[in-house]
Amino acid sequence: DVREVSDVWKRYAQHRGTWETSGNGERTWKPQDPSGKMACLLKDYFNEVAKPGLKTNLRKLMFEWIAKYDPPTVLLPETAVPCVFLIRKLCPILNLIKTFQNLNYKVKFVVVYAPRSQVKQSGRNRAVAEGKPYSSSSYTLALYAAKILYKKYGKMGYEFIFVDNTYKKNQLPQEMTWTQYKIVVSQGMKDEIVLRLQGARRS
Repeated sequence: DVREVSDVWKRYAQHRGTWETSGNGERTWKPQDPSGKMACLLKDYFNEVAKPGLKTNLRKLMFEWIAKYDPPTVLLPETAVPCVFLIRKLCPILNLIKTFQNLNYKVKFVVVYAPRSQVKQSGRNRAVAEGKPYSSSSYTLALYAAKILYKKYGKMGYEFIFVDNTYKKNQLPQEMTWTQYKIVVSQGMKDEIVLRLQGARRS
């Protein structure tokens, strides 16, 4: 893992500290006093260092790699969250699908489902390990958005595979039917309403 050998990552995530700028604009790193209050900079590192250039460059490099090697299969993880409304400006997947079609690829969808509790635990673990902030607020939107994508592309003949990721050791996830997935989405919507009502009462 790159984080285990990255001096920059250790500086932000483990050693902690602050950047100080001198009068000539030169920046130097000042380690934080371990006896004082420790401030974890993982979130700042992800948002300010990793995220701005990482995603754009990865996408650019990916298509350069595809053009050079012409792989028969490309597996691309994406989130369905923005696709509650199938508008290109709001749902980047639509343009991505079109791009791969123009490259003569046959687009297939794999929808990975996991219970809210497991997603929440994984998200928190990742937040600690990688600094990517986690929020469960988009969980139900992701379930519903995948349903919307199926209604559009499934009816057009695109292949969809629904997977129930139960996180069981030494066991492959089980495949779900479209009917089973619809039930999961409906239950997720009900749970979301209950959670929001409970939150409103506490506030």
